[in-house]
Amino acid sequence: MKTLLTLFLFLYSSILVAEDISEYNIEGISLGDSLLDHYNMEEISNAYKYDYENVPYTYYVLFPKNPNSIYERIQITIKRDNKYIDNLKNKMLIHEVAGQDYSFENIDACYFKLDNIKNELVSILNSEAVEDSGYSSWDQTGESKYKRYRFYLNENNLYADIILRCTDIGETWEKEGYQDVLSVSMYTKEYIKEINTNAY
Repeated sequence: MKTLLTLFLFLYSSILVAEDISEYNIEGISLGDSLLDHYNMEEISNAYKYDYENVPYTYYVLFPKNPNSIYERIQITIKRDNKYIDNLKNKMLIHEVAGQDYSFENIDACYFKLDNIKNELVSILNSEAVEDSGYSSWDQTGESKYKRYRFYLNENNLYADIILRCTDIGETWEKEGYQDVLSVSMYTKEYIKEINTNAY
């Protein structure tokens, strides 16, 4: 039980009454923070970077600052090319933060941890999770699959606030060195709407 509860240290103690996703954090990183609040420009420049083609967002894959982190990587997405903002720090506001865990011998182990996390969050949030699975849209080979749980902090929300996902990487990508991954993600409404509508 202690191991499972450790997975939720990214949530503030106010989780039982919180309705705003910005009140939560993963590894101390909250939506609406600046990326520069947590990483310096050298660390950001050396990180893996991906620019979405159809939406104005860029994500960076960085190492957690906490040496005892339960995550192996932290993925952080910012909105790019905001010409109306002069301050660099304000140009790098966080729209997505995700903790990523690759420590699985097989996809069944990932699913097992995913279900345990889901059950804990259902209890903590007093909210049911919406489950779905399918093929990953980013994988043009059609081999990679996912299983995920979505949590809505407000029943009127069109898009989920917190998503738990296991991605079963297809054989083609495994040969390129990619691994199955469990992710715990939080998103701003602006970002998740654009990603779902225009990214792929």
